[in-house]
Order: sequence, then structure tokens, then C-alpha cells
Amino acid sequence: MTTTNGRAMAELICGRPSQRTELFFIGRKVIPWPPEPLTHGLLHAIRGFMKLEDHLIYK
Repeated sequence: MTTTNGRAMAELICGRPSQRTELFFIGRKVIPWPPEPLTHGLLHAIRGFMKLEDHLIYK
């Protein structure tokens, strides 16, 4: 797959159309996935667990 991607990139840079430059994943718009909500949620869950543990152990 790496070779195919490299060749497709080279053909796109040179402006040569080919079967590789017509593949469905060449030039399509990527939907961004924001990693921040997941990180934020996990961070608060871990902090909450640590506070609960401190409260239960060190009353």
C-alpha cells in the first residue's frame, strides 16, 4: 500500500493522470475527528476516580 500511495503522490505532483490518481481515496475530503472531547472526558474520569479513591482511603 505504501508503494501505491507513493506512486500516486508522485503522479499527482507531476500532473500525470493514471488509474492510481483516479482511486476513490485520492483527493476526497476527509472528515476531521476531534480528539479533544475524548481526551477531556477520560481526563475527568481518571481525576474523579482518583478523588474518590483518596476520599475512601484517607477519610
